[in-house]
Amino acid sequence: MLISLGRAEVPLHPQIRRMNALRDGRALADMLETAYLDEPWDPDQGEVIAFLRTFGSFDTSLLSEAAGYLWCEGGAIVGNASVMRNQARRDTWVIGNVATHADHRRRGIGRALVASCLRYAHRRGGRFAALQVTAANAPALAMYRAFGFSTLGVVEQYALGAGRRVGAPTRAIARASWRKRHALAAVLERAMPEAFTWATFSQHDSPLGLRYWLDAWLVGLYSAWWFDPVAGALCARLGGAHGPNLFDLYPAAQAGASDLEALCVTALEFVRAEHRGLAVFSLARLDKDPAGEAAREALKALGLSPLRTLVHMRLALEDAGWQEALDA
Repeated sequence: MLISLGRAEVPLHPQIRRMNALRDGRALADMLETAYLDEPWDPDQGEVIAFLRTFGSFDTSLLSEAAGYLWCEGGAIVGNASVMRNQARRDTWVIGNVATHADHRRRGIGRALVASCLRYAHRRGGRFAALQVTAANAPALAMYRAFGFSTLGVVEQYALGAGRRVGAPTRAIARASWRKRHALAAVLERAMPEAFTWATFSQHDSPLGLRYWLDAWLVGLYSAWWFDPVAGALCARLGGAHGPNLFDLYPAAQAGASDLEALCVTALEFVRAEHRGLAVFSLARLDKDPAGEAAREALKALGLSPLRTLVHMRLALEDAGWQEALDA
């Protein structure tokens, strides 16, 4: 979640200014909601929009290491990009919420806003910038590659519509207790490789950390874990009686598709007893990962439909290429 209160600085373009969340929050939320209309539903975007609409002076303490940039025309916000320090990697800054109103695209607005974020991070000693972008967004991918960003890996998301059911689990998999945290940590270390720790906004190193649970609780999500030594681990963040329900799947190294099906069905059966909203599964994958391929087979066998693929990217701010791109 990337927001900023703003302070005076010289912008890269006369129509760019720093955001002040107390003043601009609701107007920016309206613009983002409009800009995201042509994209698949994204829980992170929904959280940002909800946060902006309810932003108050108490929330300013959360934004001490963040900056937001707005492109304004005729008194209206038509573009936005934000940047925040990665608390787990103090030399890395994460760019997010890059959006331009549909009526103002293909004019270089997004490029100028991202450049402002890169300059902000570089001037504060950042060595790296990281982000995630939808694989289907070809113009954004081209822009980031022109700056010098390279791909680290992808996170695939699959959706199961509200009210749809899957078959009964082939074997029972119990909810994970706190006593299983060390075994869980071992699975997470393998299934969530280092490549996916760059573009994170949170202050926790692991979904097992207290901050993870607190973050979920603050946005109205209840977390539950399932663990099986053969299949792996699954975390469900449940969004109330009408969803959405978010599932993060972490396959074990030697997991097979049938094992992962049992894990997913067990969680879905538990969730559907009380939470009947949309179910979205996320799977982080590197190339040539057998466990990741087995997980894809399992999700598709259960009837889940591909929702989106998020590409994780990183840029070394010490390289001169991105600065040269500013003048191109």
